Amino acid sequence: MNPDVIFKIAAAGAGLVTYGTAIYLFSLRRPTNRFLRGFLSALVAWVLGVVYTIYVYNPLGISAGHYNGVHFPESNFGNNTVSVALVGGWIGPAIILSIMGIFQAIRDDVGLRTAKPDFETSSDSKRE
Repeated sequence: MNPDVIFKIAAAGAGLVTYGTAIYLFSLRRPTNRFLRGFLSALVAWVLGVVYTIYVYNPLGISAGHYNGVHFPESNFGNNTVSVALVGGWIGPAIILSIMGIFQAIRDDVGLRTAKPDFETSSDSKRE
């Protein structure tokens, strides 16, 4: 495979790493506090996104630039992409996790309201 195709796969993998990690970690049962679980999931996804940008996305972008004959591709894949990941890399996972948390809270609330009471433990059934 040529470096251009590998870079396109890595560019698609960047979203998969950050959003996939955030969704997977938020889907776990621990910690039980939904807000803390979302915060930690977004934090881990943000750190993995920055690391992925530094060690995978930028080197593959530079090699794809050299393959395509771009003059000085290092200017496009340097500190600018890392700073974007550092400053705004947490926003996407936080939005997705907020939406997931809201839907889970609604589901839990509706589930509690539709739960039927257990009549076998009531005092009326013990009299018979």
